[in-house]
Amino acid sequence: MNISQLTISILSKIICGDPIKGNLKTSPYKTLTELKQFFMAFHGIEDDNGLSRLKYCSRELNKFNNSNSMHKIINESVHTIYYKNTEFDNQKVVNYLNLYLSKDDFILEKSSHSGNFEIKIENNSIITNNLEKFNLPNPKNILTHQFIKERIDKAKEKIKMHDYDGAITNARSLSQAILEEIIKRYNIELKADKGDLKILWSLIKQNLNLHIKPEINNSFKSILSGLIG
Repeated sequence: MNISQLTISILSKIICGDPIKGNLKTSPYKTLTELKQFFMAFHGIEDDNGLSRLKYCSRELNKFNNSNSMHKIINESVHTIYYKNTEFDNQKVVNYLNLYLSKDDFILEKSSHSGNFEIKIENNSIITNNLEKFNLPNPKNILTHQFIKERIDKAKEKIKMHDYDGAITNARSLSQAILEEIIKRYNIELKADKGDLKILWSLIKQNLNLHIKPEINNSFKSILSGLIG
């Protein structure tokens, strides 16, 4: 199982019990000794080499990234045993962490057998954004179902009000977010002109070998042509 460095960064803070943003904490604090004990289940205790708690945790997660142990570590990080009799709720943590895991095509779900959360392949399921319900901050640059729905709803509302320029702006914002998400997922280098749709689409087309073929549906062809011209 392989996860991004962004996900590792968030997971490190959750395991350590450090604030995920500002002073907002979502999980119990672990000392360096407790962190060593946490990772001891997956290998023998290793020297921290004078690293801070957070850097030690990040180092250990990177060691296990792209291995069969990573999913076990993630499952363990949100296990009920660490949250029992504390002020924290692992359900809130799971909802927040899933926003990052979903970008890596994984998701944490509660097992009907054990009652604990277990990592699974997302399989194109849609993550519902419960940040407002659980009073958690919305991470930047995360393309969520809620974000997409909001942009579509705003565009429809502006069309009803005959504010066509506003509707185009909302549609453009959504198109840009989707193109940028594709660029990030495929690690396509973007040097400048981040907001230029023509450049974004051109980069994607070149790197993913996309071409407008004659047999493509005319409606879809018009959409793609609109991105170009």
